[in-house]
Amino acid sequence: MKRIFGLMVLGMLVCTVAEAEDAKYTVENRTDGKIFVSYGLGAVTQDQVFGTGSFSRVKSQGWYSLEKGESKELTFPRRYLVYIFAENSDRKWEGKKKDQTAENFCVYDGKFEYKESENRNEEECKSQLGTEEGKNLRWERFLKVKPGTIPVEE
Repeated sequence: MKRIFGLMVLGMLVCTVAEAEDAKYTVENRTDGKIFVSYGLGAVTQDQVFGTGSFSRVKSQGWYSLEKGESKELTFPRRYLVYIFAENSDRKWEGKKKDQTAENFCVYDGKFEYKESENRNEEECKSQLGTEEGKNLRWERFLKVKPGTIPVEE
């Protein structure tokens, strides 16, 4: 009985530590109108033999609509690199082509959630072009962000 109780306490401690590992990101709409926000998650794995890292796009998801002055809090485990892409009818807030910290992710004009297999590269993203959904797929450049407030401004 003591052993089961000990395991339960250990399990609760592990869950508490895992929750403490999450990072909060607050996207704020500081523009004059409505914007649409999506995010991408990336991970770097280290090769134990050669000491080199490889990047993988774990997930992309959107859209969150934010009215002028509105904000959205997103929480992710700290093990992920977090990227944001926002747009409205006039403009895109994105990573620049030459920015080495920016990454591309697959997005759809409607609500979407893409896993690693659809985000490997532009070809994988656009391989769905023959589908109904594929007509509106795009390979967009996301901006890498740090935990905290992320202002989307004019």
